Amino acid sequence: MNNFFKIAFAVLLVSSTGKAITSKDANNAANAVNADYFANLDFKAGESTLTDTAKKNLDDLISRARGTGQKIDEVKVLAWSDSEFYGEKTKLPKNEQALAKDRAATIRSYLKNNQSIDDVDTYNMAKPAGSLAQFFKTTDSKVKNELTNAHNSSSRALVMVELNH
Repeated sequence: MNNFFKIAFAVLLVSSTGKAITSKDANNAANAVNADYFANLDFKAGESTLTDTAKKNLDDLISRARGTGQKIDEVKVLAWSDSEFYGEKTKLPKNEQALAKDRAATIRSYLKNNQSIDDVDTYNMAKPAGSLAQFFKTTDSKVKNELTNAHNSSSRALVMVELNH
């Protein structure tokens, strides 16, 4: 599996209200993409601000990854809105798509400003990948299809870290 998938499942799981992704789900997702580390975080419904607990979990995640002495190779953030996304045939309202985008941007900004991690790829899991992405089987479409099939998540974000082995 490519590096993207390894990272995408390891860095962060962000949730607000609703069904929580269990540790088993997160471990399965991380294993599926060969991610080295991941963490769970919570958002309040309708908000994109990181809680103190979410910040601590992100800091702990990066600390564990750096504690290995290996370089962080990739960080991926997959963020959901408060509405469930059922795959490419789902069309969520623009405000739900914007919420997921804002959550991913908040996490990216936090990692850049507080952990000096500049290279963070984000994926808006409230927005379909699009026809061309599906046709060409881009990373965006592969990730969205994989996660939609693995576990339907609302009010969450998944952050994954891959180390350079």
